[in-house]
Formats: sequence, C-alpha cells, structure tokens
Amino acid sequence: MADVEVPGYRLHAEIGRGARSRVYSASHRARGGTFAIKVTKVPIDDPRVAEQFLEGGQAAGKLEHPNIVRVLEVGKLDGGYYRVMELVRGGDLEHNLASGLHLQNLLMATKDVAAALDYAHGRGVVHGDLRPGNILFDEQGAVRVSGFAMPASTAVGVSPYCSPEQAAGGPLSPRSDFYSLGVILYQMLTGRLPNGNRTGGAGGTVVRLHEPPLPLQLDAFRPVVDRLLAKSPGDRFENGLQLAAALDDLRARDAVPDAAVRTEAVTAQEIESAENSHARLKPASPGETRSPLPFRGPVLAAVLISVIAVAAGVGYVSDQSGWSRALAFLGLAPHPDAALAWEQAEDLASDRNQSLSAVVSAYRRVLAIDASHVGAVEAIESAAERWRSEIDAALAASELGLADAKLDELATVFPLDVELGRLVRRFEVQSQVQELLAGTSRQLARRGLGDVRAVDAAIASYKGVLRLDPGNERAARGLTEIALHYGAAAEGLAATDFAAARDSLERAVAADAQFPGIDAVRSTLRAAEDVQEEIEGDLQRAADLRQAGALISPAEANPLDVYRGVLAIDPDNEVALQAVSEIAATVLAQFDGLLRDGTLEAAREFKDLAAAADIGDDLLAQMDTRYDQELQRIATVLDLIAKAEELYRQGYVTGPNPDNNAVALLREALRLDPDNSDGIRLLSVSATRLADVAGEAYTVGLRHEALQYLDLALAVTPGIGRWRAQREQWQAEIAPLGPGSE
Repeated sequence: MADVEVPGYRLHAEIGRGARSRVYSASHRARGGTFAIKVTKVPIDDPRVAEQFLEGGQAAGKLEHPNIVRVLEVGKLDGGYYRVMELVRGGDLEHNLASGLHLQNLLMATKDVAAALDYAHGRGVVHGDLRPGNILFDEQGAVRVSGFAMPASTAVGVSPYCSPEQAAGGPLSPRSDFYSLGVILYQMLTGRLPNGNRTGGAGGTVVRLHEPPLPLQLDAFRPVVDRLLAKSPGDRFENGLQLAAALDDLRARDAVPDAAVRTEAVTAQEIESAENSHARLKPASPGETRSPLPFRGPVLAAVLISVIAVAAGVGYVSDQSGWSRALAFLGLAPHPDAALAWEQAEDLASDRNQSLSAVVSAYRRVLAIDASHVGAVEAIESAAERWRSEIDAALAASELGLADAKLDELATVFPLDVELGRLVRRFEVQSQVQELLAGTSRQLARRGLGDVRAVDAAIASYKGVLRLDPGNERAARGLTEIALHYGAAAEGLAATDFAAARDSLERAVAADAQFPGIDAVRSTLRAAEDVQEEIEGDLQRAADLRQAGALISPAEANPLDVYRGVLAIDPDNEVALQAVSEIAATVLAQFDGLLRDGTLEAAREFKDLAAAADIGDDLLAQMDTRYDQELQRIATVLDLIAKAEELYRQGYVTGPNPDNNAVALLREALRLDPDNSDGIRLLSVSATRLADVAGEAYTVGLRHEALQYLDLALAVTPGIGRWRAQREQWQAEIAPLGPGSE
C-alpha cells in the first residue's frame, strides 16, 4: 500500500485489479465511512487521456440508479487517476458464479444490467468496457454495474467483451454495450467466451467467424444470445426494455430450465447438506398458515435441490467455502466468519475512544456475513443512540466544535437517521445565536448607542436571537437597554425637535414596546405643538405609499414604517392599527404563495425582508413555522423516497412490515408530494419487480405464492391489463389442482 496515496483517504486492502488499475477498500481520514477506490495508471503526459478520465468520472458521478455503483469523487494522482465509489460487498459476477446462480436469478441479473445501461444511455453515457468484473452484487443479491465512462485508452489491448465496431476502432454506441452484455450472458450460460472459432485481427483483436453454439438444454436462449451478438449494431436489441421483454417471454413460456450455473464442481458433501436443508423446507399442510415470504426467498429455497441436481449436467462447480456462504445467505446454516467478526466488533465498541464510523463498520461487517444477526442490529442502534446523546450534551454545554465534529460523523454513518434533522437544526440555532450575539456586541462596542444604523442592526439581531432562542436573557437585556436609551432621548427632544423625538421613540418601541417609562415619554410627545397635524400627515403619506403598491420596502420609505411611527406616539390610533393588520395579512398571503410555488429561496428572502421591516414578532413566528414546516415536508419526502429505494434494493417491496416497506413509504411520500417524479417512477418499478417475482415463483412451482405477488403488483398499479390476464390464467390453472397442490 505504501506506493499509493489518495488525498484524504486511508487505503486498506486490495480488492480487485485489472491490467492498468487496482481497486482498494478505503476509509476517509476525517469523515470515516468505507469506500472503494479505483486507481488507474495512465501516462500523465497525455492530456487527452486526462480529459477523458476526468470528464468520464464527472459524467459517471451524475448517474444515480439502483443498479449503478455511485461515483463519489474523481481526482488526479502523481502518474495516474482515481475514482472514489460506493463499496459493494457481494462480489463480482465471477465470484457469484463460483457459488452458483440459478438460471432465473441469472435472468434477473441480466435485466438489472440492462436497466442500468438504459438509464445511462438515456443520459448520454455509454459504458464501453462492460465485463464480469464490472458487474457486482450487493449484500441482498441485487446487481450494481460499475466502470461507466472509463476512457478506453486506459485499457491494455482489446477486451474479449468489446463489440466488433469497438475492436475495429469505430465509434461506440449504446448497442455496443448490449453486444458486451451478450458476450457475458453467453459466458454465464456456457462457462466460456463465444470465441472458440476465431482469427487474429488487427492489434490482437478477436473476430468471430460464426455464431457460437449453446448446449441443447439451453437452446431456448439462442434467439436472445444471437440478437445480442449480432455483428451489425442495427440487428441488436435497441434498448434494455426490448431485452427484458425477450427474457420475460422465455419465462412466460416455461422455457428456462430449472437449473443453476456454477464455475466449480458440486461435491458429495454439498449434495448431502442440501438434501438435509430441503427436508427442513417441506411445504405447509393445508391447515397451516404460511409465514410471510422474503422477496428473493421463495425462488431460492424452492430451487435449491434442483440447482444441485442439474448443475453437474450443465458443467458448473463450487468449493465448500462458497457453498457454506450460500447456505448462510439462505438462512440454512450459520456463517463460519460471523462469530469472529462479532468478537472483533464488541472489542472495538468497548473502546470509548473509537469513532462511530469504526464501531458501526465493525458491526456492519457482521451483518454483511450474517444479515439476520440480531445482536449486530441492536448494537448499531445502541451506538447511534449514544452518539445522539453525546451531541445533545455538547450542545447543552455550548461546545459547538465538539458537537459539529460528532454531527458530521453521525451524518456520514447514518445519513437517514430520523434524529439527524433535529440535531442539525439545534446546532444551527445555537451557532446562529452565538454568531449574532458576538457580532452585535462588537458593533455596539465600536460605534456606541448613538449610531442609529448600528442600533437598528442591533435591534434586528437581538430580535433574531429571540426568535431562535425565546428565553435568551442577553438579547432581551440588550433590547431593553436600547429602549431606555432612546426613550430618554425622545423625552429630551420633545420640546425642541419633534421629528427627532418621534424617531427616537419609534426606535425605543421597536426595541421594547413595554420599556419602563414609556407612558411618560408618550405623554410628553402628545403634548407637543402640532402633533396631531404631524400624525395626519403621516397617515396620508402611508396611504399614498400603499396605493403605489408598497408594503414593507424600501426600508426607510414604506407604509408599515410610517404607521409604526404613528403608533409609537398614539398606540390606540384606529387607522394605523387597521392598516398594520391589513399589511400583515397581505405579507403573510404573499409568503404562503411563494411556499406553494416551491420557490423556497425567494420565500426565505421575503421572510428576511419582513424581519428587517420589523413586521411583528407574531407574524414572523408564523412565517418561521410555515417555512420550517415546508422544509420538513420536503425533507420527509426525500427521506421516505431514499428509505423506499433502500428497502427496494433489499427486496422489501411490500413486506415484511405493512407500514415499513418500499410501497408503503412511496405512497406516503406521494401523499405529501403528489407530483414527485422520483416517487412515481420507483412505485412503478416496484410493481414491475413484484410481477417479475410472481413469474419466478410460478416457474418453480410456487403457484399460490405467485398469485400473492401478482396481487400485490396489481394493488400497487391496478391498471396493467397483461398482469390481470396473467392472474386469470394462473387462477384457472391452479383451481383444478385444489389446496396444497404445491
């Protein structure tokens, strides 16, 4: 590791390599968290390569899709470049084939890759280097594609997965990626590349002389494979939807063998272990209640025996370690590494000096091995709760630096934590309060209470503090001091300069409308000569400003400010009171309109303008509340969709909890934001996934479970005619078999 340094990251173990690149697991030195970093060695004197790599990384970083590995950062090193990506822990395609993939799951994986390609192609990004090493599986078995927009010039030679036009140096297109997917699909089905009959081309490229054969038992796949591997791009699938439809047609015709593909031989010990597992998976009798099914479980459990029986015939194999992990994933055996990982996590957690990231990562390693480990789940929640308590304690003690550091780590490790918003808001409030008080103190110390601009700014700052922290004694004391100072000034100026006296009284009332001695000051001003004439003139001027459309701006020539000057002297003036009430109602209505339009930045600026105009504490409190509610609504929608997407990735589309699954969360998000495009899209994708699982279940003989899943799909999107027709067909086929037919 000594020869590789990535700024800001600590590299741990090498987890993958290519001809010109290495992939490492890594953690961020400041924020924590575990990532994958791909370091690519390319000539640093080639500006074209540098531009391709950096621009490609930026393009890949904009791809956000459930089947694409996110690129988080791209940068340049001495003699090379790097990409920081999500760490996907389930291994690549070759690793998963070693442990065995049922053909149904192989089709699902192919559809996942096609969906990722469709999404990227729709945003103008062609992969160009699709290969088994770029097809990863997460811990729940879903496919994640990596390596988008890597410059082709970083590769050595030409990949056996590249299309004929790419091998010939021609331009890439989306259909080039589908050719590569065809090579991978052929390799998954047969265990070899489709280049058995070949001849050397220019630069060592491979040119196929004719379509490769498939084993007889897989002949149903031939139309799909032939179309993917067509020499002319125009003869290939145009997009992933066409490919998915062709694969769905294979399943609908029951053309997919009940078999698995593996890259290592099945042992007698594995067969014995699987038979014992199968004995524990007997179907429920007609009188028993079936337990809820996990998303992928029905298909995997039902085909377990047929995987082993057919795998040898297809010619694939596995080692004992890989099979043990497969059984552990199915919940049929304890994982051999889970106990050791648990002990290491417990040791780490007992050290109070360890970071939250380190502790949680240790427990997550346990869950990566054994997803059903209850102790690890509880330990992670306990660590999060302890961290929240420490943040609250730091804020209570005004230790903002410590609170900030702990908040940053909590946000990194638990970005969807339900308490994160509250803690961040509390931190922001305390930070604003301290900043406002410190700035106001400095300003008044330099300029003194005689500087009206400094005083007006201080009044606004102190009132801002009290809105954030209503019981703040320092702000309340500062406002009273200003009010007393200007109240005394108003009383002293009443006999000599009525206009200046009125301005002083208005400033005193703005600071504290109930300051001690206010009644005496008002009596003095009302006794002054021509006071009534001054008030009448002010009321007329304010009316003219309102007629011109002004309300709370500009700062020194708006009707609200004029009416407030009248009320400073005559607090019972009915005309001024009514006008201020009407202005307040109009301002609140305009603010609500900005919120409804979704223009939050404009709403915030308008609220700040109202605060600067001193529209009134009650009205500002209403505006603050409504603004915060809108922010919370938006944050809640984003949180619901993010959680729904994570549950979808884990396979919990409609279960296990009726109130905590992808569909339930998406429906709540769309209730709060009916036009949210992400929510609408994911809800549709969820329904399609349920229908796909229904087809898988029916194919392997789980007919009643298939109907359950299809009913769930129809409950999400009831208007899909082909699903209704499929349900009627299945129902007709099941009815003659009677209960317990499975």
